[in-house]
Amino acid sequence: MPVSAKEKTIAAVFYHPRGFGSVERTFRAARAVDGGITRADVRDFLQKQEVRQRAKPSRVNSFVAYFPRQEFQVDLADFGETAVPRYGFVCIDIFTKKAACFPITVKEASKTTEALRKTFEELGYPASIMCDEGGEFQGEFANECKEQDIDLQYSRTGGRFVERFIRTLKKALFERRQALGGRWNDYVQEWCDHYNDSMHSSTRQRPDFLADHEDDYELLSQARAVQMKRAKFPVTHADLAVGDHVKIRTKPTGFYKETFNSWSPEVYTVEHVDAEHPMGALYHLHGYRRPLLRFELKKVSDVHRVVGGEVQSVLHQVLQNAPAEAAGQVAPKPARRAPAAPAAPYERPVTRSMTARALTPAQAAAALRRSR
Repeated sequence: MPVSAKEKTIAAVFYHPRGFGSVERTFRAARAVDGGITRADVRDFLQKQEVRQRAKPSRVNSFVAYFPRQEFQVDLADFGETAVPRYGFVCIDIFTKKAACFPITVKEASKTTEALRKTFEELGYPASIMCDEGGEFQGEFANECKEQDIDLQYSRTGGRFVERFIRTLKKALFERRQALGGRWNDYVQEWCDHYNDSMHSSTRQRPDFLADHEDDYELLSQARAVQMKRAKFPVTHADLAVGDHVKIRTKPTGFYKETFNSWSPEVYTVEHVDAEHPMGALYHLHGYRRPLLRFELKKVSDVHRVVGGEVQSVLHQVLQNAPAEAAGQVAPKPARRAPAAPAAPYERPVTRSMTARALTPAQAAAALRRSR
């Protein structure tokens, strides 16, 4: 896709040492150069920039289940190398918010399977379980889910509800250890019982109460309505369809922190959508090994990079299903490129008050100063 004259003007102020600002700041600077540029122009431009396609989305945990035990999310809480035991197998029902944690000594499928069976005794049997792609959730663990007729859904980044619960759990156990001493597992069962018997802000009900009244349709409808009001991230997924281009969420590293680049540099194409899946819509991507959930995908209309001092569309270079690959051919290696020439000034588009001329870096800097 060619870069338009307006986009070149916006690029001149955005890709400046004093640039890389917000939509509003970039708009004011670009508008000082070309009065025909709108906020929508700037917003559309920034959404195409690869440097702006790295950040994590502000909301990723707003899938709302329809009933209790529709979906459990599981993960391991790591309490550090010196902790004995080191890990806690954590599970939460994303509808009722009822949770459980069982200490385990090692990160192995046999241990997580034992903890899973204890979880079934505590929380019941779910229709589905979401977990990350760790080896402790493969093999014996996956077989146990299959034997119990439970749909096991792997996520590249893990379940967002269980991650949030683990942060709450760790903070509560740390406070008790600081004040009372002992090990974290001395307090975990009592704290989980207290958590399950306390009102949860997302449902305005106690998790234990909701779980005990899972046949009360009116109560469940009220609890779901409260959760829907709090949902910020798209829950209907109407914004993503077959043929759309997407990037895939990368896995965070260490203590549940996001990496600087939260999305893959590669771009995939949505090939099929399973809208009736009980865990939410599943998206099948051309050339990717398994379907993904909506929060694992970022829709992109284009990908812009600075190449040789100019902003260029490189969507055709990063698509996984390029024509040569789709046909089973091996794409030729690109020829080695000669060193880039000094960056040419961006061309300023024609406006009512002036003719087209070059927008130099100095002029871009002046526009940024005027926009403050």
